[in-house]
Amino acid sequence: GILGQVEDHFAVVETNGRGMLHLHALVWLTGNVVFSTLRDRLLQDKPFASRMIRYLESIIVQSIDVGVDGCPTMEPETVPPSSKTPETDNEFYARLCTDSNAVACKKQVHSSNHNATCFKYSQKGQGDEPCRFGMPRDLLPTSEVDELGVIHLARNHGWVNPWNPVIASCIRSNHDISWIPTVAKALCLIYYITNYATK
Repeated sequence: GILGQVEDHFAVVETNGRGMLHLHALVWLTGNVVFSTLRDRLLQDKPFASRMIRYLESIIVQSIDVGVDGCPTMEPETVPPSSKTPETDNEFYARLCTDSNAVACKKQVHSSNHNATCFKYSQKGQGDEPCRFGMPRDLLPTSEVDELGVIHLARNHGWVNPWNPVIASCIRSNHDISWIPTVAKALCLIYYITNYATK
């Protein structure tokens, strides 16, 4: 699959305030290691850390390529690239990258003006309320492993929601993708998904 070999998955479909269906999903990949082992290997085994970063960068993108004026240089194609056309793998991959970037420029950029959803759970009278999605996010020129053994992926745009090139080209819509590098994040996500499953 596009993420690797899937061990298991769990997903819940819900509607937003406008009645649009969307999916909340959790995917377990084959070959996972416990958090403490992952952290130790990322901190002590540089080749392993490099492979993990390369893998994560191949499935999660937190950047977009824009033109000089800040706008994408191309519009998304009407139909996503197909692997059935007579071209090499490299040619297909290049078209996929161009198309998914064009889709991401149109669909993955959070509004710098925010909207009501950004402050859905905020308390009234709190003053300057932070966006619950953490936007804008800090820029990071290259992916790195921090001193706690957590990978932070490169980001060239503070308002871009993390996206996957294949998913972007296929669904041609906004989506969010992340990986779970810590126990705290895992517990938060389990609560979040369970909350949606039991609405």
